[in-house]
Amino acid sequence: MLARELSDHAAESKVLWNLMLLEYYEDRNREQAIAYGEQSLAIARQFDLQEQLAYTLNDIARAYFVVGKQEQAWAAQKESNGLLRKLGILSMLTDSLITSAGGHYFSGNFVEAQASAEECVSVSKSIGSMWGQAVALYVLGAIYIENGEISKSIDALQEALPMAQQAGFAPPVTIRHRLALFCGMFGDLEHGFEMAHKSIEAGDNRQFSLGAMAQLHLSSGNPGEADSAIQEALRELDNGESDPKLGYAIFQVIESENALANHRYDEVLALTERAISVLGEMGQRVFLPDLLRCRGEALLGLERSGEAKEALAEALAVAEGQSSHRALWCILPVLARIAAKDGPAAEAESLRRRAREAIDYIADHAGTTELRSGFLGSAKVRAFLKDL
Repeated sequence: MLARELSDHAAESKVLWNLMLLEYYEDRNREQAIAYGEQSLAIARQFDLQEQLAYTLNDIARAYFVVGKQEQAWAAQKESNGLLRKLGILSMLTDSLITSAGGHYFSGNFVEAQASAEECVSVSKSIGSMWGQAVALYVLGAIYIENGEISKSIDALQEALPMAQQAGFAPPVTIRHRLALFCGMFGDLEHGFEMAHKSIEAGDNRQFSLGAMAQLHLSSGNPGEADSAIQEALRELDNGESDPKLGYAIFQVIESENALANHRYDEVLALTERAISVLGEMGQRVFLPDLLRCRGEALLGLERSGEAKEALAEALAVAEGQSSHRALWCILPVLARIAAKDGPAAEAESLRRRAREAIDYIADHAGTTELRSGFLGSAKVRAFLKDL
């Protein structure tokens, strides 16, 4: 390397930082990306290159998160955040806050995630960063849905959409995908189908566009249509198998829901086992309650009730630990149904009450009369309420 031969330490550290970014964003070799980043850090520390140190720390944190090195990721993120504040580099501070918000979100720490994302919106507005606002609102849309705040989630995503288009922010799971998915989950089917069709027309990632379409068909009570959409999505992939690392397993949740609705219980067990294992390696927990619930429901379908209860109890514990109202309203009715069949009467009644409260919470926080009615009228909620 010429910079090394010339003893240009600032240039050498910067080149290594850029090599890290190339390996990371081209999805070549994440471990090699980390190796380049760590070399950049060592030089920046040795020669007190504080700005370069802050930049490299900020970006290596993401690579650490993706390979499951949570401790190193948070240490890098926090040090970078402190340096960027000290140096007054607000444009990169927004990026650091997004890393913090995303890391907390995928770890299931939604309060911390929301605080970082909301600060990012504020800082981005102060410096006129459309990109920062778009990404922060995109993350907030996902956080609000975990809180059961449907209208706030949709509003955040709709506000983000034009800014994302102008700033060129296009993650694998796009804003349109999230709008379609969340509308499908909570009964706003007309808006959801509109967003899913628009994502396909716009050339968004077809795997997730079709996954969103499948979610909407499931919410409409049409498992056959959902299965067709999932099978078409899988044909888009080179090996016909989805990757839990891409999109952080939301597609695997929809795949599992689809297989459940079509009574392919062994398929659900295989899907969830693989996804749970991969997400465990990555330290990702946001969709763990959903995967465990799907696993529990599949075990129920196979009449393995003891294992089913264990999986569902774990799903409940994770969802409660994360305060995920989105996940809770799907888990509690299943546990209530099991208890009504073979549990003590007091336990069954307690679970029925909690299940009704979980559904009422979502309805009460929907934000609009239309969203509330759509949620309570969705096929899944109607089926749950019939049992309760």
